[in-house]
Order: sequence, then C-alpha cells, then structure tokens
Amino acid sequence: SFSTWLYRIATNVCLDELRRRNRKAVVPIHCQVTIDDEQYRNIPDLSYVPELVVQSKELQQEIQEIINSLNPQYRLVIILRDIQGYSYEEIGEITNSSIGTVKSRLSRARKSLKKKIIRYWEQKGQTFRLSK
Repeated sequence: SFSTWLYRIATNVCLDELRRRNRKAVVPIHCQVTIDDEQYRNIPDLSYVPELVVQSKELQQEIQEIINSLNPQYRLVIILRDIQGYSYEEIGEITNSSIGTVKSRLSRARKSLKKKIIRYWEQKGQTFRLSK
C-alpha cells in the first residue's frame, strides 16, 4: 500500500542519514562486552531518535505536497486507493469510472508520483532509488 511504501521511504532515508552521522563500532552478538570496555560503552540506541522523527515528518510533508501537485484525477485515485484503502470497484463508483479506467489512472498516477519524488531528491542534491 502507499502508506507502507511512504513509511518505508521515510524510514530508509532517515536511517541512512543516521548511519552516516553515527558511524561507530559494531558489536557482534556473540561478543561478550563488559562495562569496562570503553569502546562499546556509548553505542547509540536508535529505537527513538528525535532527529529521525523530525526527518520522517518533514519527508511526509514533502510527499504530501508532491501528491497535491498531481493532476486532480491522479491525485484522487492515489488518495482513495493507496492512502484510504478503497477497492477498485469502490473507486469506480466514486469517480463514475470503469475498473479498467481506475487501474489505468492509478498506474499513471504512481508513475507520475515516482518521477516527481525522484526529481525532488535530485533537486536536493541527493540520489534516491525507488523500486519499481
């Protein structure tokens, strides 16, 4: 679904940035570490990092702006299907379109969204690859 895809993008981008900033030694699971091992005492806990939360929210806002910039027909099917979870049949009823038209618009909407997201990241000076 779109929300899962969006969350995964935000998570990966933020984790990549955190990894870049916090390069520290990795402790293998089988390695026994005592409190006296100064080298391993300050291994960061990434379970809750305020910076990661902020970056994720910022990315979500940027994605929302990109969605809002889509052609209205494309924006509607993306929101109905990928965000709100409506079936193709339900979207067809809402938009007074055939299921084939709904699927076609959704495919075009996703391609357009992907291009806009890639363009956005390129403008930010970052490389970004999206799967399919």
